[in-house]
Amino acid sequence: MEGECYKEENGIKYAGYAAGIPSREVAEADGIDYDTQILAKFGPEPSTNDFEGKIDKDGNRKRMADWQYLYETDLTKLNLQDYHPNNDETFAVGDYVLFGSYCRGTGQAVSGANTTMKNRTYVTNYFESDGIQKALDIWNECILDDEVRALMEKNGGSIFEDSIETTHDGPFWSADLMEDMTNYLGYDTTIYAPVYMSGRTSKTFVDVPGQAAPDIIVTRDADFIFQSENDESERIIEDYNLALAHLFETEHVKTIQDWAAGFNYNYRAQAYSLPGLSIVGAALMTDVTEGDNSTYKDALRQLSSAVNMKGEKFLSLESCTFAKADFNWQTILKEMNQNTSQGVNRVIVHGSAYPVTLNNYQDSWPGWNWGGGTGFPAWDSRQIFWDDADALNGYITRTQAVMQNGTAKVDLAILNDTEQSFHLITKNSNQELLNNGYSYNILDESVLNLDSAVVTNRVLNENGPAYKAIVLDNVNMLSAPTAFKLIEYAKAGLPVILKNSNPQRIYGTEKGENNVDNLTAWIAELKNMDNVKSVTTEQELMDVLAELNISSSAQYTDVNGLETSHRQDNVGDYYYLFNDNTEQPVSTTVQLEGNGVPYTLDPWTGEITPIATYTEQEDGVSIHLDLGAKQSVIIAVAPEGGDFPKVEDTHVTAVTGGQAVYDG
Repeated sequence: MEGECYKEENGIKYAGYAAGIPSREVAEADGIDYDTQILAKFGPEPSTNDFEGKIDKDGNRKRMADWQYLYETDLTKLNLQDYHPNNDETFAVGDYVLFGSYCRGTGQAVSGANTTMKNRTYVTNYFESDGIQKALDIWNECILDDEVRALMEKNGGSIFEDSIETTHDGPFWSADLMEDMTNYLGYDTTIYAPVYMSGRTSKTFVDVPGQAAPDIIVTRDADFIFQSENDESERIIEDYNLALAHLFETEHVKTIQDWAAGFNYNYRAQAYSLPGLSIVGAALMTDVTEGDNSTYKDALRQLSSAVNMKGEKFLSLESCTFAKADFNWQTILKEMNQNTSQGVNRVIVHGSAYPVTLNNYQDSWPGWNWGGGTGFPAWDSRQIFWDDADALNGYITRTQAVMQNGTAKVDLAILNDTEQSFHLITKNSNQELLNNGYSYNILDESVLNLDSAVVTNRVLNENGPAYKAIVLDNVNMLSAPTAFKLIEYAKAGLPVILKNSNPQRIYGTEKGENNVDNLTAWIAELKNMDNVKSVTTEQELMDVLAELNISSSAQYTDVNGLETSHRQDNVGDYYYLFNDNTEQPVSTTVQLEGNGVPYTLDPWTGEITPIATYTEQEDGVSIHLDLGAKQSVIIAVAPEGGDFPKVEDTHVTAVTGGQAVYDG
């Protein structure tokens, strides 16, 4: 079909530009504002085109005149005899609609983020190994000489990758994506090219005042959207999303891991977020799971589930990414206390550790952007608060020593809806549980495929977090194999609780046993089991937990804002209690599981002090707890002697004024 074209040469018609950045002439002929849509995004023009490749020595990109052929479509195989198209602006049943699709390189650049390269920061192609290999080639050629490689191999460590900040103006695509999707999904994806076009989205980053990290805004901005019976077009887009997630793992993550292993390094990454890529599933791909301050509250409990189910030691955090140079230690400490309560046990403070800044700007006293400007703070001796750094680092080190020790024990597993699993949950979605002592992780279907995801002695992953029940929380979409696995769990004795959950839809198209008929049948079977309960409210959930005799390791009643983390080793039980209230202090009685005497572990000094006033319980102890807003305390319950101080044969069970302490 012929349309408007910009060039004809030797009888051949061409249209548009196939790759690269258009010149002003081509852009304006295509209705593109050259100044706002080309210069603003891709930077200035080169002063001359007398150089090899597309980018000159200053990082300026050549304007292209790489014209593509104007393709014509052969419609002779269509029987159009007696076909009379509807001439209205709307389509009618029986109308033919012809779509043309093609792909071209765009040189996609990051928008709404700080530039760390000359003129612009390019978006990585996460879906072909060639994308990340370009970055690895720079390392191999310019950084990793024989001496450096030998030292890295000797000492070990991690290659770190920041979060997936894929600003994009159209569908995610790469040169071989159609072929790769066909191979992964098992059907010819080329026939659905118009549907993929209709799934086009844009992704930008927007700063929100008072929020720890920017909001990620994804807008569906296609010129048209397909609608079909049984959500077929939506399911095709979902398959496309799943294929992107698969390619991220196999083409991107695996390439980095194989390269890093060559010099005894592993892969530490903030592997989020992409459509179709579950937050927990992506964390399972990494060697060391990491978050940043866009992961807080339940988002950290999502990452924690991957760490705990894999049996990893660390949940790492790029901490205090919101901080500017005018923040004080108190603010930093409150943030770190909250992160620790939600699963973090290794912090890496965001900022610059060097006296010279990225662009040599403000590199003299008092430092980079001191006094409330934008940019990274400089954590070094130029700052007037540096005298306190040793005390804060001691506090962090001792806290992390406890929280890296032993094994995390978590009361409940909350299973996520399939579609929700692709998103960070930046709130406490089950506050009532926290207020009554229950700890929980947010799981998704990916962790249930691990070898550790088995039920023994009525708990899930007995040698790991030992979840006492699994709660489906507002689950409307689930795979059929997961529904069948829940039946097996219930048969093995694990209680299953359906909270506003009746999944009747799978994500993507049906494949093998993962179909809607199996899902609905297996969910119906699950609901008829004796240890499977359905609830609709927070209070009903609490009542069912009591009915099933599922108690929390730390027990207290309706204490708003109090959160508890529990770890266990072969010596004793360790509890991290945190008051998440902004202003309100906490004063309550807490019962802690464990065998022995309660001790406080002071992370400021390293002192271990027996608690003189407590009550022995059948399977633990009860103590009185006072915590100020955003404060935390570490308590151990362990036998006296050995790692813990000896205590008197008697202790105080109650006081009428003041407090009892051990003397010596």
